[in-house]
Amino acid sequence: MELFFTDTTSAFFALSSTAIRETLHSHLRSMKLPRLSRFLGKTAEERWQNDDCAARWARGELSNLAYLLRVNRLAGRSYNDLSQYYVMPWVLRDYESAQLDLSDPRVYRDLSLPIGAQKPERRALVQEKFEMMKELRAQQEQQATEDLDLLAPPPRHYATHYSNSTLVIWWLLRLEPFTSLHVFVQDGRFDRPDRQFPSVASAWRGSTESDGDVKELVPEFFTVPQMFRNGNGWAWPLRIIAD
Repeated sequence: MELFFTDTTSAFFALSSTAIRETLHSHLRSMKLPRLSRFLGKTAEERWQNDDCAARWARGELSNLAYLLRVNRLAGRSYNDLSQYYVMPWVLRDYESAQLDLSDPRVYRDLSLPIGAQKPERRALVQEKFEMMKELRAQQEQQATEDLDLLAPPPRHYATHYSNSTLVIWWLLRLEPFTSLHVFVQDGRFDRPDRQFPSVASAWRGSTESDGDVKELVPEFFTVPQMFRNGNGWAWPLRIIAD
């Protein structure tokens, strides 16, 4: 649970059980704080229905960035939780040309499709794999005499997700505290250079061409240019010995 305050700070709580969370919610509701009560206990769908950010964005009162940040917050995402970090979409599709004509629709990603379905050939391959998994699952269910959990996984288009804690660290490797987090999960050293975020162009190719790669972006991609520079002068590979 995360509480946001009028001075723009926030407090993030990781509670050890559902019972403790419900007790805390009940206590906060009993306080009858007017600016808080309408958010407590709401689902993401209910929060969305009670918020006017879509209408404000349509009227031009919110920028695209402000609108998407608000959508992330209403969905329960948080900067304080890498597993539920804010997500931003790829917007452009051309990261190699020296100049771009932003009036040309061909330079933009198709926002009506997931990032893993941008190219027709990959879209067809993903659908083919889905149909094969669907058929295999149906055959196994007909023959199953034991728990279905022992069967092949349920059909799905992708075996990975567009955002997770590892991807957030991958994008923001050049910035602290993400540099230290990366070193921590790699047992005190940087991972191999060819496994890091090398360039925007290669990251785009991976998201749209590589099987098992459907990553979207983080807000810093649009707001923190330092994420693209090795400002701390880290050298790969580098081993950091803990005290």
